[in-house]
Amino acid sequence: MRTPVRRVAVARHPRALRHARHRLVTGPGGGVDGLRANGPDGPQTLWANRAVVLASGGFTNDSEMARNYLRLPWGSPGNTGDGIRIGQKVCDDLAHPDNYMTMPGIRIPPCETGEYAQPQDSRFIYVGADGRRFCDDSVESRHGKTAQRGSFDFFPGFPMWTIFDEDGRAAGPLV
Repeated sequence: MRTPVRRVAVARHPRALRHARHRLVTGPGGGVDGLRANGPDGPQTLWANRAVVLASGGFTNDSEMARNYLRLPWGSPGNTGDGIRIGQKVCDDLAHPDNYMTMPGIRIPPCETGEYAQPQDSRFIYVGADGRRFCDDSVESRHGKTAQRGSFDFFPGFPMWTIFDEDGRAAGPLV
């Protein structure tokens, strides 16, 4: 299903969606004027009328960027960081790339990793590998802007479990 934004993008710029980004084209003043890309007919420059929207995805499958900016790998296999690198050629660097917040997930075999899941209405607790609570799970995380265990820490990089009862399961969808 196509979202309204995607429908408009396809209607106005159908060629741009089939082009792999290569680099941003800048003018004499350093402003971004277009995009050099590899398309179905070979290399091409796509010029901007007013702006360039760099919808780059992510970088979780670029091992060097993942080591620099993430604690744990997560995301789409297509997130290779190419869009971010071409942006860095005209800018200094990323603003807050380490401000990454994982969310608890439920591992559903045969998958090795969990999918975002959280029971509704705070009807759950988090426990670590030792079965003990390690954070105040009644406080909303608000993207890492709430102190947990005395600091502004995101969810830890160790296995944890979300424990909930039948009322929590029945309160709404988990995934």
